[in-house]
Order: sequence, then C-alpha cells, then structure tokens
Amino acid sequence: MFWCCLALLLQPPATGEIQLDVTEQTVTVTGLSDADLALLRAPAPGHEAVRVYFDRASLAERGDQPTMMGRWRVVEQRLVFQGRFPFSRGYDHLLVVQPRADQAPSTWVFSLPDLPKPPAAKFVGLFPDSDQVPENLLRWYLFFDQPMAHGYAYQNIRLEDEQGRLMGSPFVVVPEELWDPARRRLTLFLDPGRIKRGVGPHLEHGSPLQAGRAYVLVIDGTWPDRHGSPLGADVRHRFRVTEADRRSPQRADWVLNPPPAGGQTPLRVVFDEPLDREQVPRFLDVADASGTFLPGDWWVQPDGRAATFVPHRLWRTGTYALHISSRLEDWAGNHLIALFDHALEENNVGVAPHQTFTRVFRVD
Repeated sequence: MFWCCLALLLQPPATGEIQLDVTEQTVTVTGLSDADLALLRAPAPGHEAVRVYFDRASLAERGDQPTMMGRWRVVEQRLVFQGRFPFSRGYDHLLVVQPRADQAPSTWVFSLPDLPKPPAAKFVGLFPDSDQVPENLLRWYLFFDQPMAHGYAYQNIRLEDEQGRLMGSPFVVVPEELWDPARRRLTLFLDPGRIKRGVGPHLEHGSPLQAGRAYVLVIDGTWPDRHGSPLGADVRHRFRVTEADRRSPQRADWVLNPPPAGGQTPLRVVFDEPLDREQVPRFLDVADASGTFLPGDWWVQPDGRAATFVPHRLWRTGTYALHISSRLEDWAGNHLIALFDHALEENNVGVAPHQTFTRVFRVD
C-alpha cells in the first residue's frame, strides 16, 4: 500500500493530518478531536459535514460548484473519504471538514503524486545506415525505442557537409511528420524536387547530396520523447555519396533459395541490389499452387540486400510463387517498372500504375 502524507493546509488551520492512499483512492484524516468525531458520527440532517472539491480554487470560488461524489465514514478515530471515481492526477483536490454548520471548516489540499518518469527514449538506428549512399537517395528511416513527441522532428535533424557547414533545406518538411502509429519510426524524405532532374528546385539548387562528397546526418540530443525527456547526446552518422542509381530493381536477377518440405526452414530471397527494408514485408507475398497466400513472417537483412520468409505452418511438397508488387523500391525510390527520376521525355504512357509479378519455386 502506498501512502502519501500531505502537509499543505489552508486557513483556518486544520486540527488533523491527512493521508492519501493511492491504491485504495481514499483520503484519511487523523488527529480530529473527540468532539468533532462525535459530531461526524451523527451529523445534523441536511448538513454536508465532509466535502471534497475538484480543485483548491473551490474554497474561495466554489459558489454552487458541486462536490466530488463519494462516501465518508468514521472508523475508530479516523475520518475516511472514498471517491466514487478515481482522483485526477495533476490537480489539487480540496477536502473540507465542518462537523457543525456554525463551525469554521478545516481544509486540506491533496493531490496524487507524480508518476515516476520513465527512462528517456533512445535513438536506436537508421536505414539505410551504410557509409555509402547514392546521390539520389530518396529517404531515411529513423528508429527510436520509445514514442517521440510530435512536432519536433525537423528542428532536431540537420545535414552538414564535411567541413561542418549546415546544408540548407535538404529535407521535405511535412507539418504532420511521417511517423508510424507508435511514433517510434520517422520517415525522412530528401527533397524530391531537388532530386528529379529538369524541374525547378533541381535546376535552382541542385541535388541535396552530391556524388563524391561526404556528409554528416545529425540527430540532435535535445529532441524530446513523448514525456518531454531529451534523447541526450547528439548522434552523428557520417557517409559518402556515390553516383546516382538510375536502374530499377531487376526481379529476374533475384536468387531464390527454396526450403525443404516438412519443416519451417525459411525461404531466402537475395535481391540484385539493396531494397527499401521497410517496404519488403508489405510488397512480397508467398502463395501455394492454389493461389492461397501463406501466413508467415518476413525478416529483412539490415542492409536490405536479402530477406527470408518463415511460414506459420510446415512447408508441403509442391509448387509455390513469390508475388512481387511493382511498388517495391530501392534506396533511390526506383520501383520495378519505372525510375523515380525518369527523364522528362519518358512519360511512361501505357505503363500500369501497379502490377504484380511472380517468381515460381518448388519445395521438395
């Protein structure tokens, strides 16, 4: 049982002491006089001898403000009040004890103790975390071990060149911020307008990243989590930029390593280039010969170069198909049927916005 003794009194001075039982949600007054206890055991009809108000301002401004619902009783030499509903954290509740209507009331202020603050969130990684990325890299994913506060992302992320100079406006600033539902993964886009050749931002400012140069992505240690605690020390990710990737992933070049029948050995898929690790589980599926998709779990290699699929049931002998969505992208945002940064004269007329391809494999 957790007890919290409270000493904050209001005028006129109270004659007893108050204790708050957080577990039982009760307030107990001890030290009342025998005369007061006798009056409380048999209160006058119509007189509200014990009252609890939601906040301390009620003492001077209560007027007709209703009291908190609950019941009180005298137990031996103690007065115990138990609310019908839990007390509210963050508020100073007011307890008033007035055994007789013509008697000056005794008052106490009580509040629930603050919850212990959990450990501050930690930055646990990013993808891609390679020390080399293509000039037309489209996005990073930033990962945290706890939910982060909303509205602080872009002021706590910066890109510096190798001399430590701040690179201006390399990212797309989305006011809503691109968090996953748990607010533990942030999607950070480099400015597509500066990546796409031939459009205004690219012509005016060039690509956010330049091949042959080195940069530092800085995660500021003042970035608060949902409880307001900062991350702590800055995180600095150094990387060098290679030539732009202007080639779509080639599914025909993927290597499939089928598992044996009768177990749950993973199906392993090795890609022809690193793919977007966060997209792979969404855009790959495995189906049996009847076309029924197999429930299971994908695990993607940290660099996005390979993935494994573990079914929830044993593999059976037969033919299977790996279903591949054309939406699956590489690090530069190139998907299976078009480049992210296709030349302006390539209007892609006649190309379906979405297709599904298959690679057949056999389990024996």
